[in-house]
Amino acid sequence: MRSFSTAWLLGGKGAPLERLWGVHLLFDRYRYLRDLGQGALGRVVHAHDEERDAPVAIKIVPAEALALLRAESEALIAVDHPRVVRIHEVLALSADAPEPWRMPAGAGALVEAFVAGVPLDRYVAAGGSLEDAALELCEALDALHATGLIHGDVKASNVLVGDDGACLVDFSAGGPPRLAGPISGTLSHLSPEARLGEQTADADCFALGVTLGALAHPESAVAALAARLVEPDARVRLRGAAAAGDALRAALGRPPLGGAKVSVRWRARRCLSLPFVGHESALTALEETIRARRFQRVLGDEGSGRTALVRVAVRRAPRLALAEGRALTFVDSRGKSPP
Repeated sequence: MRSFSTAWLLGGKGAPLERLWGVHLLFDRYRYLRDLGQGALGRVVHAHDEERDAPVAIKIVPAEALALLRAESEALIAVDHPRVVRIHEVLALSADAPEPWRMPAGAGALVEAFVAGVPLDRYVAAGGSLEDAALELCEALDALHATGLIHGDVKASNVLVGDDGACLVDFSAGGPPRLAGPISGTLSHLSPEARLGEQTADADCFALGVTLGALAHPESAVAALAARLVEPDARVRLRGAAAAGDALRAALGRPPLGGAKVSVRWRARRCLSLPFVGHESALTALEETIRARRFQRVLGDEGSGRTALVRVAVRRAPRLALAEGRALTFVDSRGKSPP
């Protein structure tokens, strides 16, 4: 586990001494900017990544929620879609971090891309296009569901809209679909099936319908779509984010996605298709091989997840290299682009 350090940052070239200040860098790289609010698992902080020179959002949770945070990260770290927030890494704190971080030893931090935007309801109240945001959310859910994952808590506060469009955030209730289990998500947005513990892609689409219906003008195309998504009888309910997007485009007189849709789906499917539940030992063994600088051949039947396993290990590898102060090079012997 990594801790925090005290660094000195200079306010600019030739800055006078009084512009020099002490700053606590979390995990030796993240500079605190401000608190963003409270998420489902803990605080969310706006910070600056000094190594990448980029803004990030850091979700801070107590030690007992670290496993949930890691599960969220493992499920989403390989997903690459402009409408789904980008996950960078999960880290655990080895010592107390003082103000302004206020993190005890053992606390976890999920680092993700910072989305500069406002919640969907505020965006619409300010005159933003609900039609555009709805179409973008259909794309996001379609790409996410293509990976075998669900969001689990689609609602206005978990959608941020900025200059680049709408983006789904806060996947703490997400993961693989399940047909039974504890009820999760926001009660007012749950489908009849989800209220019985069944969390599926259909439940995400139902929650999307509730979200859009609460914001849409009663006579609008979005309101008509929302009504079809929240039909109580699942047998006649409009199912699937792709079908929802197609229906709304047709109602608005907009052309279908065409080739772009295929590209989005392919890009999603080339990522992690299933969470690595039960594969953690294999992933750990592969990381040990990387640390020891040895070659490792990964065997398995077609469709067993060999490629996904290697991709996740390679994505984790820069963190290993950084910790040990060395560089890593990967070569794909099939002649394709590295994962």
